[in-house]
Amino acid sequence: MIVRYKHQIEGLLAFLVLVFIGVQFFQFWSQLSIHHHPVWSDEFFYFVNAQASFQNNTLQAAFTFNGEGSTVFGADAHGFAYPLINAVFAKIFGWHFLNFIYLNHLLLVAAIFVIGNLKTITKIQRLLTICLIGLFPFFALYAFTFMQEIIHLFFAVLLSVIVYNIHTKSLNYRNFIYFVAVVLVASLFRTLWLFWLIGLIPFAKNKRQKALCYSVFFIGIALSFLMNKIFLEAVPNYFYSLIELISNGNLVNVLSSLIHHTLLNLKHYFFSYNKSAVYFLMKAIPLALVGYFVYLAISKKIALYKSLALIGLTNYLLLFLVYDAFDWREIRTMSPLYYFFVLFIVIEFKKTLQFVIAAVLFACFVLSVKISKQWIQERNVAHKLTPNELQDYNAIALKIPKNKVVLLKHFVENETWKLLYLPIQNQYKEAIKYILPYYKINSIHFNYILYQPKFKTPFEKIIDSESFLLVKYKQ
Repeated sequence: MIVRYKHQIEGLLAFLVLVFIGVQFFQFWSQLSIHHHPVWSDEFFYFVNAQASFQNNTLQAAFTFNGEGSTVFGADAHGFAYPLINAVFAKIFGWHFLNFIYLNHLLLVAAIFVIGNLKTITKIQRLLTICLIGLFPFFALYAFTFMQEIIHLFFAVLLSVIVYNIHTKSLNYRNFIYFVAVVLVASLFRTLWLFWLIGLIPFAKNKRQKALCYSVFFIGIALSFLMNKIFLEAVPNYFYSLIELISNGNLVNVLSSLIHHTLLNLKHYFFSYNKSAVYFLMKAIPLALVGYFVYLAISKKIALYKSLALIGLTNYLLLFLVYDAFDWREIRTMSPLYYFFVLFIVIEFKKTLQFVIAAVLFACFVLSVKISKQWIQERNVAHKLTPNELQDYNAIALKIPKNKVVLLKHFVENETWKLLYLPIQNQYKEAIKYILPYYKINSIHFNYILYQPKFKTPFEKIIDSESFLLVKYKQ
């Protein structure tokens, strides 16, 4: 009886899971308030620089670490693509504090639409794929923040469909161009995507295609370094310190640094749990899937499995070698792998394994609800300036000339919300730029300094108020 109606039962279960997910998302939406605002340091960069792009009609960032931003466009360390997409969204729908959340959900709908229109798989498979996309708690956790991680969910799903079409049809020039084009667009947001070009190599059928795929992959590697150099503001993280070591030509130090950093990352990844089962599971699931596809690639020697395994291994190799594998950064970096694998979990895995994965994800999603509500609530806490403080902040726009840079010395960690009140245009609607000194950077350029009130300084005072002291800097 059960065997006879197994497809109907699967469909009903998938539908009930989607209803459950929808109810939870509705509760999340109902928690949002008009006070919803950025909390984490990265969120302020995303939010304010998108607002600056919208208001000033420029890709030049309002908040940077060095006062100038990247070599091209003057963007911050996240690049120009994030503020661009948010500014375009705001030009269409108007600027609103919840624009980021609207865009996140629009991208989820777009990903679901892509899967829903994949006619070469059954309706049940499409429904199960959508369920597994919704169950991974990454979306529930980050979609109601001002982080930009959900953009990569969409690219991952889109690439999975293209790879599936290559697998079921062939590596023709149209599919090749589609894959490369999506990777190039995605790389504007995160240059790591360029290494995904390795996934084309196993599908090459002849010497000509192999030469093309290898060439594109190595060009992509070179392009990733070039894009990091010209489109992203340099920050003193491990990647840039490694580049400096390489430029100095001391290969012994480079090798020693890589070994030490990799061992440290492995320790963080496998032995740091952040006191959360969700945190552990979100690290374990993508890694387990990569391991399983590596096993399939070795045992079955099918091009699809080789492609999935190469993409997964390359991502993890880069994570351990040059990125940070701790404090949710590894989850943010590796989660696109999960969304990329979802379609193949449904198509290639046995039913038993699918249900095991779905059950683990369901438990993970349920456990993440509390964290999601907590993150939403801390962004809803109302912070307001007094009328006098607001007048002081507005006065900055009257004092700063065009494209001058203000070094922020006043804001401490528990006052970062005040950054939202800093004007990013002067009285003539010309851009104002700020330096947020989160990192110690030797080469910075600024014209003004904003201190805490009553700070003793030899520089000319521009605004001396109860809120802060703004001075004109002279070397």
